[in-house]
Amino acid sequence: MLSFTAQVGYHLRHRAAEDSTLLKPGARLGSYEIDSPIGAGGMGEVYKATDTNLKRSVAIKVLPAAVADDIERLARFQREAEVLAALNHPNIAAIYRLERSEGTTALVMELVEGEDLSAVIARGPVPLVDALPMARQIADALDSAHEQAIVHRDLKPANIKVRPDGAVKVLDFGLAKAIDPAGGSSVDAMKSPTVTARATEMGIIVGTAAYMSPEQARGKAVDKRADIWAFGCVLYEMLSGRRAFGGESVSDTLSAVLRDPPDWGALPPSTPMGIRHLIERCLERDPKLRLRDIGDARLELAVPSAGPDDPSHPRTPQRGRRIGRAGWIALAALAGAIAVAAWPRSVQPAADVARLTLAQTSGASLVIGDATPDLSISRDGRRIIYASRRLDPEGARVSATQLLSRRVDAFEPVALPNLGQNPHAPFFSHDGAWVVFQTSVGDQLAPVLAKAPIAGGSLTALCPLARLDDLRGASWDDEGHIVFATARRWAGLFQVSANGGTPVVLTTPDRSRGELLHVWPDVLPGGAGTLFTIMREDGNLAIAVLPRGATTWRVLVPDGSMPRYLADGHLVYIVRGVLYGTGFDLRTLTVTTPPVALVDGILTKDTGAADYSVAANGTLAYVAAEHRDALSRVVWLHRDGTTDALPLEPKPYRAAHVSPDGHRIALSILDHGVSGLWVFDTTNDGFTRVTPREESVDDFAWSPDGRRLVFWSNAQKGLFTIAADGGDRSEKLAGTDSGRFYPTAWSPDGRTIAYIQEYPTLSLFGVSTAPPHAVRPLASGVGAQVEATFSPNGKWITHIDFEGGTPEIVVGPAGDATRSWPIAPSGRHPTWTADGRGVQYLDGPSISRIAINPDSGMPVGRPVKVVDLPRTSRNRSIEMSTDGRFLILERVDEAAGPSEIRVVLNWIQTVRTKLAGEAEK
Repeated sequence: MLSFTAQVGYHLRHRAAEDSTLLKPGARLGSYEIDSPIGAGGMGEVYKATDTNLKRSVAIKVLPAAVADDIERLARFQREAEVLAALNHPNIAAIYRLERSEGTTALVMELVEGEDLSAVIARGPVPLVDALPMARQIADALDSAHEQAIVHRDLKPANIKVRPDGAVKVLDFGLAKAIDPAGGSSVDAMKSPTVTARATEMGIIVGTAAYMSPEQARGKAVDKRADIWAFGCVLYEMLSGRRAFGGESVSDTLSAVLRDPPDWGALPPSTPMGIRHLIERCLERDPKLRLRDIGDARLELAVPSAGPDDPSHPRTPQRGRRIGRAGWIALAALAGAIAVAAWPRSVQPAADVARLTLAQTSGASLVIGDATPDLSISRDGRRIIYASRRLDPEGARVSATQLLSRRVDAFEPVALPNLGQNPHAPFFSHDGAWVVFQTSVGDQLAPVLAKAPIAGGSLTALCPLARLDDLRGASWDDEGHIVFATARRWAGLFQVSANGGTPVVLTTPDRSRGELLHVWPDVLPGGAGTLFTIMREDGNLAIAVLPRGATTWRVLVPDGSMPRYLADGHLVYIVRGVLYGTGFDLRTLTVTTPPVALVDGILTKDTGAADYSVAANGTLAYVAAEHRDALSRVVWLHRDGTTDALPLEPKPYRAAHVSPDGHRIALSILDHGVSGLWVFDTTNDGFTRVTPREESVDDFAWSPDGRRLVFWSNAQKGLFTIAADGGDRSEKLAGTDSGRFYPTAWSPDGRTIAYIQEYPTLSLFGVSTAPPHAVRPLASGVGAQVEATFSPNGKWITHIDFEGGTPEIVVGPAGDATRSWPIAPSGRHPTWTADGRGVQYLDGPSISRIAINPDSGMPVGRPVKVVDLPRTSRNRSIEMSTDGRFLILERVDEAAGPSEIRVVLNWIQTVRTKLAGEAEK
């Protein structure tokens, strides 16, 4: 390849001898007739020509000799040109074809009339009112190309055309890479000057170097962030009328690029702070700190702040930061004028806001999930569907979940039948005729996304889900698609046909930005885009929008969750139990007004999931944050049916397990959404917290010597062991990025811990407690396997198997995953007797026991009932102490969840009034 100096000399010589090197007017290249020269540079000589076949004007770029004479480079250029020809964007000059004729190779391109941006800037700084629309079009062009993994590599004013009508066209997309022999980021190729008829040769040389990113100048590999740097240079130059980095020579310019800051004082004083901040982020020398996506720039350019003291974009309200009253009055007046002009003549008076409460029938309560709301309102605001459970007359036993449908004007709800096992997380179809939800159907517990008609009918499975509580929100668009989210770490949004099929990935969280999940989507009208929530690894939440057809998204609100769009142009979302509203432009997908608090006290979990739903007409349904977790007490159940309460105050206990010696009890206690692990010593009534306050623990098991506990860490995504007295640091045994593990038992010899792996299917595994902590399967079959326990002699292991369609306790050799046999159909929570000669289990409302031969592991005889459980029992496990007592949790109140839904009819009037009031301040 020619060196940089040789290329400069080549073009200067050929410009000096123009009459002998340039194609003459009238010359032919295939079907193209040359009209006149336009210019020349490192990318080739450019002519205006006529396509004699289609009778249109085109631009012909004759490739440099260094390319045309190299067969290998020419073949690669052909491939690159084919890729570039796939670009189709109104702000990108199109490539029509690669023409070869009589030894000359040329690109045929769209002819863009008008002057290039360098000529516009030469007349002085571009006014802000003109510069921002131009910059937005440039950013749109870059964003479109970057989505197809095409990088310009030589963006500068000379490669940007401004048509007389104000439209902007970016030229020479990707040609720097196409001409570079390595296809990468050769410094020589990048320094190739672009020669025009207006500029001096030296000025053009310096000008090209002035837009290189630092990594380009050092000859390193580049990506789309090099274009973002160049975009910042161009925007700076448009506003200031001078280059961000300049010098008398190429060396001086490159030195400024690598070391000197731009003269920020050269920007006009009226430049909004948001625009200044945008340029600063584009011109970060460290690519890791630079603006990552040009799409993020489009938000600021679309709705820039009005002045240098304004915030760069609307955020959660902060004291003392508010757009001036005059500005918002003007904006409100303009919006009002537009609304009056567009509103039908027969406008009716606004309906009054009405508030009502939909109470549950006696003994029923709403289901409150930690991750996804179990409440949805139809688009027309007439019907609400929600998940409910029922308590028996004594207020203790909780039924399975069912979905209830209730018209807002009806006295009673209607249960939807035949929806599988424990359906939850419902939402309406676009037309309100269907309900979509997560459930378990068929002969396994494997969950599915399913739909069923509201009017009644059979269930239709749409696609499988990975775990029993996998769904993290969904939205049915008006084109027959469902966008949904799951609980898998680093999983984004998926789209599936409303008729079922294979889901398509729409987004993947950006781990470099700390993104963990994309959840709670809301598809905008007309498919303009999808709103969703970004859950970050640090626990923070943000609201983003994915434009239609795009693969990149941008943040709209830096602190919030569960966005919902209202039909009249408002966006509502949750911030720590408060529902906020703001203006939203559906055309530009941008926030247009400051946020205003609308409703306080909506039930919101630590995950950011809130139990609220808004209809398209603005009717609001929500659950108030007055719910408290049900309290229980820890009791011993004797075989005669009597109970003795332990000296512990009632708390929201989640699970309890007895130590092997029977003297200590490990407890999971819910406290502000976090389940801490505690140990109670019955010999001295001591109560010790084992895990840190921020650690949430739901599943755990004792070691055989009673000295340690194994638990699943929600925070660290792994199985850990820790001293039962909390006296040492935890030790990690195994982990996963998808789903979670449920530890169920520790083998008697202390060498193996049994756990349930949640993803991709519920399966039983064992992990060695000795390094390197090898993992092996403990059960065979394709059905879900849960609740494993070891026999006291360590030879056998029991677990629940769902392979036959119903839960069944099976037993098999602990060291052989290929064999097992059933011992108790429909049983749950198996535990071995202390002598190893029986298995006791939950059998409906009772505890039953079946004898087991400790040598063969085979059942002996028939099951017998041991004791009836109190009707107030709410056990997740049934364990027997060494003295034959059973440890259970007993509910002390009837509150299994909230019992009413609050509905605000015509709530949109409240939104309009409050936003208008904020605008007038």
